[in-house]
Amino acid sequence: MLEYMELTRDEIARLDRESTLFVSVVAPIEVHGGHLPTGTDLFVAEGILKRTVERLEGWTAVRLPDLALGAQAIPAPGSVRVKAKVLKAALLAWGESLAALGFKHWMVFDNHGGATHQSAEAEAARKLKRRGFNLIVPFVPILKDMAEGRMAAIGLAPGHDGGAEDAHAGTNETSLMLALSPQKIRESYRTQPRWKPTHLTAMGRVGRALGQPFLGSAMDWFASPDNPHYVGCPAEATKEAGEKMAEYHVAAGLHMLEEAKAGRYVPVRPYPGFVTMISKLFE
Repeated sequence: MLEYMELTRDEIARLDRESTLFVSVVAPIEVHGGHLPTGTDLFVAEGILKRTVERLEGWTAVRLPDLALGAQAIPAPGSVRVKAKVLKAALLAWGESLAALGFKHWMVFDNHGGATHQSAEAEAARKLKRRGFNLIVPFVPILKDMAEGRMAAIGLAPGHDGGAEDAHAGTNETSLMLALSPQKIRESYRTQPRWKPTHLTAMGRVGRALGQPFLGSAMDWFASPDNPHYVGCPAEATKEAGEKMAEYHVAAGLHMLEEAKAGRYVPVRPYPGFVTMISKLFE
């Protein structure tokens, strides 16, 4: 894997425009309970990036610097929050710069599920696609899979699969860290019990009634006075579950890349428009 910042003008000029894949991590600095570091999303994405690059065939991977940017990081002391428009502008600026050089492919690795964050990535991808440039963000469709309960196919049960009952720093994310960056986990994860929102809000009920459990859970979660800044059960995390989820990330990214190479890649919308509109009220 080449490092973009270490390349000269002439070395960049010699890169093949068809087979060069730019890769980078784009995720927020965000509180993940008391057992995971604020860089969890970045660390998970970094691990997935490295595993994906190891399995590339016929591509030259060029690493761009990380962007520690994230819209809708949870509102807790220690999180660093930016507006979705800032994230979108950064992605467009980088993508347009690469497209102007004649390159065609950039894969962004992420692990953050905020609605406006995901929508910013998807909107940037759609706009760049119109210029003939593929901004590939595997976590956008992966999050849809988690929200719709598809992780059972790889052996991850509800409540342990990153769905609404395990949406942040619970079993799924702690398992991913055990697989990808175990030295960064605090041992306190072993004693963290299952937690779910205890304060049911009108907005939360609306979200669930509209078939959006992530939105409903988030509204109730933020309103709960005993919020520990995680949802789910960290104590039930395992390295084996993390490996299954990591492989799912890698396989999804490789599949999307092949679709892009064949001209079939279409950026997806992560959430219905009304969810993004409601979420923007809480940025």
